[in-house]
Amino acid sequence: MKRIVLAAGVVVACAAAAFVTSPLFSKMVGEMPADQVSEPASEPPVNAAALSANTQPATAADSSALDSATRRYIDEQAIALLKAYGETIQSKRTQAMLLDTLSDVLARYPDNGWVIFASIVQTAFPDYAADILVTVKRMAEYEYWLAENQLALSALSEMERNGALWSKRRAMFGDDAAIIWADEQEAWAQKQQKVQQAMQALDQSKINSLDETLYQLKTALDETYGAGVQAAAVNQGVVAQTYFGFESVQSKLRTMSPEARQQKINDMRRQMGFSEAQVDNLAKHDARREKRWNNGNAYMEERNQLAQNLQGPELDKAVEDLRQEYFEAEAETIRKEEESGFFRYERPRLYGRN
Repeated sequence: MKRIVLAAGVVVACAAAAFVTSPLFSKMVGEMPADQVSEPASEPPVNAAALSANTQPATAADSSALDSATRRYIDEQAIALLKAYGETIQSKRTQAMLLDTLSDVLARYPDNGWVIFASIVQTAFPDYAADILVTVKRMAEYEYWLAENQLALSALSEMERNGALWSKRRAMFGDDAAIIWADEQEAWAQKQQKVQQAMQALDQSKINSLDETLYQLKTALDETYGAGVQAAAVNQGVVAQTYFGFESVQSKLRTMSPEARQQKINDMRRQMGFSEAQVDNLAKHDARREKRWNNGNAYMEERNQLAQNLQGPELDKAVEDLRQEYFEAEAETIRKEEESGFFRYERPRLYGRN
């Protein structure tokens, strides 16, 4: 069970890591000037003059230049915002929602909409006005970044796109990003749970063939995170680690002869997308693992026999000699492991993994 829960987490973590280290991420973020990587874009998707560097509330001089109709509009909007958001305005999530209000104000007052919006916020929430204006400005800049990168983002799988969005959100909003997009995080957590449930079912299945289990694993990942997930966000190695960690898979592999088992493992790796050269290389690793496990199992069998017949210093000396016989240069490492209580050849043997 622990292997399945861990695997589900690794699948998601690798998606984000794959994107952040990808050429596309470098193109979208890494090649930006250093002062723009951690700061939002300088021009939002609204009137550039309206969102100047000044994010402070309107001054008295600004307000005095407004006519009576505009001042009445400001009061009406302030009352509406106070009713709608007064109880939660201290939350960054609520503050970010006022971007819609800014858009409405700018549509009505394209020349001085930011000044009017700032007056509305100052009137409704004087204690939070400065924070609100900064948050809304950054949200507008984030929306601008989305618009500028729409084509690149649409070409990504859902997992890659999610990684890109969260990288940008954290760069712009820090820890507040988790608050602003809390609903989205909950939805993503539900997807992770769905994958975990699918993995648990596959791990326990006694009727699926090896091919069917792999097909259902890949289908679950594609349906949850988007098509092409194995190739783009979750590399074949992660899929292989997950697949060969299923007890349902291992129970079938254990019943096969060594030759048939290796042939089947090779076939499954091809289905995962490994190239022929990669399959051949991994098969060589498998052969070395098989040799080590056979040697280790033989050692443990003799060691257990010694423990049944000897004790004290006599047993210690016999085991030391046995370790040297079986492991030679590795004997000292094996001794330290055993003294700490770890016996590597008592671990579960997972064909295709260890």
